[in-house]
Amino acid sequence: MKRFFAGRILAVCFLLMLVLLPSTASARRVTIGLRHLPRSPNAAAIVFGGSPIIPVSFSVTIYPNGEVRKTGGFGPPVKVLISTQTVGAMLKLAEADGFFSLPATLPAGPNVDNGPTFITIHTTTGTKKVTHEPHAKASAFDELWAVLNDVTSASMNCSSPPNTCPPK
Repeated sequence: MKRFFAGRILAVCFLLMLVLLPSTASARRVTIGLRHLPRSPNAAAIVFGGSPIIPVSFSVTIYPNGEVRKTGGFGPPVKVLISTQTVGAMLKLAEADGFFSLPATLPAGPNVDNGPTFITIHTTTGTKKVTHEPHAKASAFDELWAVLNDVTSASMNCSSPPNTCPPK
């Protein structure tokens, strides 16, 4: 008899756990679209850069109107255009990846060959800057960095003088 009730109690506990656990330990819920890019076309929307190879440092600034400017690094300063939809999509990716909930610094071990990188996003509700130390593991930062770098690098690899590309 005791064994029968113990089995029932375990079954009831298991069912309660199934019902209650998802509500208390559910996955992070992210609402996309709460943040908006600055309204002024002269205000930076997204800035990223750093010193991935010491002593070379660079900065890429993306404006809400799609203008992209690179300074530092190798080569002359570059100015190109990307679509405003792409700029908005990068903000949505940042929201979806949880960028705005990351700590200000992602610490890691020392590395003599690499310096820190950063991403700063300006929105109508505020500014969030995250600095990524070498070898830090943060998929939210790494994914956003990869997209920002790939989109702007592809745009900057055009041959239209004087370092500007026609809008697509």
